[in-house]
This record gives sequence, structure tokens and C-alpha cells, in this order.
Amino acid sequence: MTESSMPSRQHAVVIGGSMAGLLAARVLADHFARVTIIERDQFPADPAFRPGVPQGRHLHVLLERGQQLLEQYLPGFTKSLLARGGYAYDFIEEVRLNAAGHWTPQYRGDIPFFSASRNLVEWVVRQAVLARPEITAMTKHDAVELLASPDKRRVMGVRVRERDGQADSPLTDVAADLVVDASGRHSRMPEWLRMLGYQAPPETVIDPHLGYSTRLYKPHADFTPNWKTLYLMMNPPNILQGGVITVVEGGNWLVTLSGYGEHAPPTDEAGFVAFAQGLPFPDIAEAIAHADPQGSVYGYRDTSNQLRHYERLHRMPDGLLVTGDAFAAFDPVYGQGMSTAAIGADVLARQLQRRRDPALHGLWRDFHRAMAQATATAWQLSTSGDVTVPGVTGGKPSLMERVQNAYLRRILRIIPRMKRAQLTFTRVVNMTEPPTALFHPAIFLRAMLAWK
Repeated sequence: MTESSMPSRQHAVVIGGSMAGLLAARVLADHFARVTIIERDQFPADPAFRPGVPQGRHLHVLLERGQQLLEQYLPGFTKSLLARGGYAYDFIEEVRLNAAGHWTPQYRGDIPFFSASRNLVEWVVRQAVLARPEITAMTKHDAVELLASPDKRRVMGVRVRERDGQADSPLTDVAADLVVDASGRHSRMPEWLRMLGYQAPPETVIDPHLGYSTRLYKPHADFTPNWKTLYLMMNPPNILQGGVITVVEGGNWLVTLSGYGEHAPPTDEAGFVAFAQGLPFPDIAEAIAHADPQGSVYGYRDTSNQLRHYERLHRMPDGLLVTGDAFAAFDPVYGQGMSTAAIGADVLARQLQRRRDPALHGLWRDFHRAMAQATATAWQLSTSGDVTVPGVTGGKPSLMERVQNAYLRRILRIIPRMKRAQLTFTRVVNMTEPPTALFHPAIFLRAMLAWK
């Protein structure tokens, strides 16, 4: 730790102990003497499902940019993930991808891809974060309101209640120099701000009504496919159903089927299999015919794109920041959640490194503006396609979005036949190149010549 990054403030509190909260705590530990994570669940000792991560049973992917940031802030993360049963492989060579009805070629592309259950990824992160002596977790507690100075111009901490099942459980005040809300898409921060006399942030919600269902399978030993991930990509407004199989720890498969609106998959066993058999390509159905189910089918529907525009607020109390899904939550079909949590932690680190003021006056303004910029690409990638889904609520495609989507459809047509376009598209998806890279003259010309 350099002299400039030595803790100069006493105590930071993070509300929420999932990926965004854990990574925020890790960054804060470089700048505060103590960091406390307030989490409503009891953290499991092993990589197990917990209620506070309702998507924990479903497929998650760790994009390359997310892995890079996790390794940067938690050195040894990748090694630990692989040692516990995660996988690393080449995105081009071992991801069999069907984009817009065409299979992309498989060859060595040197673009790493990481697959493991969400439970394992979060557990590895949690073990590394809580190993820091500055960081402690206050589990089985709910944050119920903010503590503020008499003039309401500064947040001074959080009031919490133990989750023991009793409505009249005593309240505890936890003082803090900085409070970071990482409590997820159902954050109560808008309500808490109104209680302090501030405006809640405006919200943008774009809901394509995505539904997905997941089941764990054990593949038969004699079934040896040429992939570790098989992905039938949806492409609204024409292809409204899809699915993914990816290998996770123990050599098992997580099989996630997805669809928009009335095309969403069921959660009963027979319906799950029938849905797979009804997909435009038989590959997923054929694969699970060579595997044994390992448990129930789990569904999930809380999948809207939700952006709270804290960057637009003209007034906010000092000592308060919002990150993770509490700031911007995305349609999970695009697999951006864990990586954008890491990007949010990186934004926080950069903002704190610039600050010499121990009180961090006005940090909320600079941080939220930087967050809006850092998550803009993920928002664009997620919503530009979703607004074309029949029955989407909360948004209509603008002229620019219609142009972008038309161009993306041309990109998807040429990537099976143009290596450069395929590699660039893959890097954009993995957040290591901006979407503007798809407008390189060579790619643009080929896309413009593609048939309609």
C-alpha cells in the first residue's frame, strides 16, 4: 500500500454482501481503517445457495474484463477459482455459439472465458475479501434507515435490525464516515432519501419480460462434445427463445433456457425438456439427452433493465454512494452483472485515489457521474436489443437504436465468415473493447455488403 492510499478515514459501511458489496468493501479497505459489510443473510461456509442471491442457482458468466479486475483487486482470484473447480477456456475455440441462426467457427482465439457457478465465484471473492483484517461482516442484519446529521446534509451511518424473525427486535446504530449502498435492484435508497428531505433519483426501466429456467445435469462419461459452453443466442425481434449449457465445478452442466414474454420456459420437468426440444436448433435437447438431471428446475423472472439516475441529482447528502444493481441492473441474459460489479469497484477506487479531503465532500456527485459513464456501454448493449422485443414495456427503440440494431444484425450475419469481425464482436461482448470497434472500416464495409 502506498503512502497516498493509506487509510485516512475511520469507518466505512457497505449495505449488501454480494459481488458489488464485497468488491466495494475491498476497495474501501485501502482508504478506511475499518470497513463493515451489513448483510441480511448468514454467509454459508461453503459455496452454497443463499436467499439474498435469488439468481444464485442460475447461469452466470464472468466476462474477461470482470476477471481482469477481480485479479487486479484480489490477486490470486483466478487460481483460487480454478482450484475449487472453475474452468478457464478459449471463448472462440470452446464456446459453440449460434448467432442469428448461424454457427460461428471454432478455432484458437486467445480470448479467455471463465465458467463456474455463481455460488462458487462469490464464495472465492468473499473468502479473499473477508481475509482482509480491516473488513468485517455484520450478517443476519437488515439496514432499516440512514443516520444523518441534524441539518441532514451528511449521512452519519446506518440503523440496523437483527433478522431474528421478531418485528420488535432492537435497533442498533452503526456510525460511519461513508455509507455505500450495494443492496441490489430492490434497494430502499430512493425511499431513504425522501425521508431525509431529498428527491429520489429518476428511473429508467426497460422490461422485455425475460424469463428463464435452469437445471443442473451430469453428462454421461461417453458424451464428449467439442465445446464447454453451448449457446443458442436469442436475437429479437425474430428469435425470442434460446438456451445455454456451460460446464461448472464437478464437470456438471448448468442448463439455462430463456425466452421473452409468453415464450418464457416452464419450470416443470416435462415442460423444460419440451422447451429444449422446441428450440430452433436441436443441439441443447440432444446434449441433455446424454445427461442425468441433478435436481429441480428453478425459474426466475425479475429481469428488467433498471437504471436509477443518481448522476442527475443536484442534491444529495455527503457520505453516501450507490453502486452495483442498486445503481444499474441489467437484463441477465447478457451476462454483464458480475463484471459491472467489478467495474463499479474500479470506479470507486479511482475516485477515492483522487481525493485528499478526509470528509469526501461532493464525492457523491463525481462518483455517480463516473458510474453512469462506466456502465453506459453495458446499458446500451442490454437495452438496445431489448427495446425491439415484442411487448417490451418502458421503452421504444429510438431512431439511433433502430440503426444500431440493424447494424448489429449485419454483424451477426458476417461473423461466421469473417474472423476479424468475430474476434472484435467477442471482445466487445467481453467488455475489453468498446462497441465502436465494430465500426472499423474493414468490418463496416463487409457488414454493409451483407444481404438483408
